[in-house]
Amino acid sequence: MAAELPDFYRELAKKRHHEAKSLSVAEQAHRREVNKLTRPVRDVVMQMQLTTDQPTVGNRAAAAAVVERALTEITRLFKNIEKNASEPKYRRIRTTNERLRENILNAPMALDVFLAAGWVEDGDYLVLPDSIDARHMESVLHQMERAVFNYRNREIIAEREAQEEERRKIQAKVEAAKAERRAAPKPTGPSVGRPLQFKGGGEMHAKDVLPRGGGG
Repeated sequence: MAAELPDFYRELAKKRHHEAKSLSVAEQAHRREVNKLTRPVRDVVMQMQLTTDQPTVGNRAAAAAVVERALTEITRLFKNIEKNASEPKYRRIRTTNERLRENILNAPMALDVFLAAGWVEDGDYLVLPDSIDARHMESVLHQMERAVFNYRNREIIAEREAQEEERRKIQAKVEAAKAERRAAPKPTGPSVGRPLQFKGGGEMHAKDVLPRGGGG
């Protein structure tokens, strides 16, 4: 029996779908464009979590705790920006801050999450440009949420992807067989006429209807 993803995944998809339906065509197009821009966030967060699965990691539980704490803190920080997009104090953070380094930047690839989300390095600071608005940060948070969910359910997702790949292979074989049958040459040969049948039974052949040779 195929493994099922938790209902959370389906509910999240429904929520995004209903939200999109309430937007105008222009707003939907803008959202799609923003999602393309923020997609690298999902990839980086996924890779960040996968670092804890490496064979070189000694205490995996401790490594996972460091990554989880960093992602929690990054999420909290990004949510503050989403809610207060016009507040400059939330858009500039000092990388030498001891608490920031301990809770976030000491985690592997934590800095990459900021850069993928649109932040830029400016000396000892990370700065979020004014062009990054609340909707962009909302999309960033969505990508992070998806990455965390995908990591926690990676075995189920991998099983589903393997099943889908097997289904595609079977379908490809079926289509190839159909194409081969269509391309196969039709059987050809001399046409053999069937004898006509007399009304009372028996067969009628050419000699029975063609005039016989001879004079008079």
